[in-house]
Amino acid sequence: MAAFTQPLKKNFLVRFFTMNTSREVGGRKLPLWRQLVMQLLVLFIAFEVMFPIMYIITLSLSSKTTRPSALQLIPTEVSLTAYQQVLDRPTANPVTFLVLLRNSFLLSFSVGFAAVLIAILAAYAFSRFKFKLRQVLMVLVFIPLLMPGVGLATPLFLLLNSFRVMACGNGISIAPFTTCVQGGATLLFNLRDSLFGVGIAMTAGALPFAVWILKGYIDTIPLELEEAAKIDGADANQVFTRIVLPLAVRNWRLLSSSALSGIGRNLLYRGCS
Repeated sequence: MAAFTQPLKKNFLVRFFTMNTSREVGGRKLPLWRQLVMQLLVLFIAFEVMFPIMYIITLSLSSKTTRPSALQLIPTEVSLTAYQQVLDRPTANPVTFLVLLRNSFLLSFSVGFAAVLIAILAAYAFSRFKFKLRQVLMVLVFIPLLMPGVGLATPLFLLLNSFRVMACGNGISIAPFTTCVQGGATLLFNLRDSLFGVGIAMTAGALPFAVWILKGYIDTIPLELEEAAKIDGADANQVFTRIVLPLAVRNWRLLSSSALSGIGRNLLYRGCS
């Protein structure tokens, strides 16, 4: 009976492809053939991801202005002409890359400040005040989030293009409010071609989401705190600036930290499992 309890010896090929090469005492033991399959799969995914990146790098280092007919992943020459062209004139407009970078910083900070400033006031009104058509207006604020950006491009273009400042013979005309009586009007300012107009369009696109999110933060603030501040003699502006805004920022920090800690715990749990 002892001969039947002894394990059967496997041949060399079976033992080679089923041996554990991970050297892990605990956890899941993977045989060699599974590790080889997984490594090949990972290499294939890495090659698929890196292929377009290497092709773009090769094209950027080429001095030719047209796309090469042959596929090349390893650059045969090193030329920084394309990078110089991007810095000097990246678009068809006569502007440099530094000007575009400056405009991006100005738009990001100004649009963020304006959107938060307007949205916090609107969110406080929706959260605390009771007025007619409150629910309808809140739904109307949420509707632009469901619309694609392409659908809003044409109305924004027509709206911004209709605002013009022209110099007429009888003075300054601001369209569409006033028109030039005499001919020969000279265009001085068009909202469509200005950085201010782009900021207005971006602010209008960011406001619905900002109002919807900030209203949720203000709803978490107890109303009794505002009533206690009013009893102590605080007016509406003091209640908003000294009670609501600090608590809204505190709740935002707590929710952000709890969300990040939850993500970290989830990743730690998956790594340990």
